[in-house]
Amino acid sequence: MIIQSGELQQRERKYEGELPASILELEGDPFLRAAGAIHYELQAQRLAQELLVRGALDVELECRCARCAEWFRCAVRVPAFLRSYELVTENESIDLTADLREDILLALPMNQLCSEGCRGRCVVCGINLNKQTCVACHARQKTAAWDALDQLNLTE
Repeated sequence: MIIQSGELQQRERKYEGELPASILELEGDPFLRAAGAIHYELQAQRLAQELLVRGALDVELECRCARCAEWFRCAVRVPAFLRSYELVTENESIDLTADLREDILLALPMNQLCSEGCRGRCVVCGINLNKQTCVACHARQKTAAWDALDQLNLTE
């Protein structure tokens, strides 16, 4: 998204619309996929030799759950986008794309979870514990953990 500073002339201007999700550069990312366009509501204001841009961003992404590895939809909102750009000439083109991308990616949670109660995957057989229960694996795992104690000889 490019703003021409010469269009503002010491007044505020509103920008609303959508940007393609391709600016997020998520192609090939194993944990994130774009599910829709980026919606923006921005205000730009020229202050002497400075351009102030503020507003909000919204995008819907498909994320891979950190526990069960299933895909789910995740709404990402940047409620307070704020950037200041120094203006060198009277009519400059200011490209906001990299800053918009950065704020959206920083708004993502570190561990994306499909739900707070996600049970993840079985560490033995790998099935999704949100959908199935693997009784045999858990029984084997519990007994195997205590097997070493059976070999312990306390009489010596």
